[in-house]
Amino acid sequence: MLHTTVSLRQIPIVLALVCLTAGLIAMWASFAALGMGVRFHWMDLLWAALILAFVPFIINSHENMQDAHSEWPFIRYLQSASPVLLAVPALLAVVLHRIRQEMGGGQLAVVFRLFIAFLLLRLVALSASVTAMRVELPVLAIIGQASGAAAVWLFPIAALKRWHMTLAASELARRYESNPGAELEQLAARSIGGS
Repeated sequence: MLHTTVSLRQIPIVLALVCLTAGLIAMWASFAALGMGVRFHWMDLLWAALILAFVPFIINSHENMQDAHSEWPFIRYLQSASPVLLAVPALLAVVLHRIRQEMGGGQLAVVFRLFIAFLLLRLVALSASVTAMRVELPVLAIIGQASGAAAVWLFPIAALKRWHMTLAASELARRYESNPGAELEQLAARSIGGS
């Protein structure tokens, strides 16, 4: 009964991943509305292949997932969807990272890199925890635990960096509203000095 009650954690996990995916789709839609397309490089395709490689492996081993023996079928279905729910936002983050790189990098590109690393480490941790080989190769359990522990920190770091960008944009908007001429002069001076 305790195990079944603990398995309810799948509900907030799935909701969080769905919200993350929706947020990344909204960002992509914003970039697309501005006419920013995607020109994939071989590295992007390599990242996408790596992300997708985890999905069938985890799905085939879903009976070894932590909540696979929950008494509630709904929870088991939610957990079985975990690899897809992790892979989709990771792929979206790769796309958004490439768009941001095409725009010249910057802080937002770092945020997307952190999202990719977070989701990829979650896939690695999930893969290591469901593989039957973890009994014969204890190093897999160590890799899974280390990946899971590292992933826990990457998402808050990405969110904090994104929040700093929001604060900086708000400050810039406030300065522009109070003295637009001075802000435009500073922007022009930076553009001339940077070229």
